[in-house]
Amino acid sequence: MAQIKSPIADILKSIKTAIKTSLSITNDTIVKIVARDDIPMYGGDFDILVKANLPFPVEEFVSGAGRTASVLLRTITIVIRTRLGVDRSDTDERSLMDPVYGHLRREEQILNCLHLKFLYNTNGDMISAEPVRLAEPNAAWGEIAHYNKEDADKSSQRQISRSFLNFEVKYIMDVT
Repeated sequence: MAQIKSPIADILKSIKTAIKTSLSITNDTIVKIVARDDIPMYGGDFDILVKANLPFPVEEFVSGAGRTASVLLRTITIVIRTRLGVDRSDTDERSLMDPVYGHLRREEQILNCLHLKFLYNTNGDMISAEPVRLAEPNAAWGEIAHYNKEDADKSSQRQISRSFLNFEVKYIMDVT
C-alpha cells in the first residue's frame, strides 16, 4: 500500500465507492458525482451528490528530502438529500431521527465514512496525502443546508432535508 500521485477523478471515484460501500448502496443512481451549479432533480427517497470545488496549493509540501510534490487541497462538498414525508405537519422527528431512513442517520454515516479516513484507489494504493477532514460548512450551491424545506415551485421535491457537508482532501497531483 503505497502513497501515490492521483488525478482528481480518482479521488472522486474513491469517495463515491467509500460512500456506497459504507452505506451498503447497490444502486448506481443514488450516489452521483456532479459539477453543475444547480442542484439536479431526483426521483427517489434519498440521494447523495459529490462535488469537487476549486483546488488550492499546499505550500508546506512543495519540497523536502530532495523531492518535489505538487500537493493540492480541495474541498469536496457532499450533499445528502432525503425525502421522507412521514411526520405530522408540526414535527420532523421521524424524518430526521428514524433509525433506518432518518436524515441525521445518513449524515452520521457519511461522517463515519469519510472524516479522518484515508482514500484508496482500486489497487489499494493510498491516494490522499492526509486523512480526509470535515471542513466548515458554507453556502454550497447558493444556499445554506436545511432540514424539511418545502419548495412551493417544485411540488415533487417537497419535504426534503438537505445537508451540505464539506470535507478537505489533500492529495499529490499527478503532474507530468
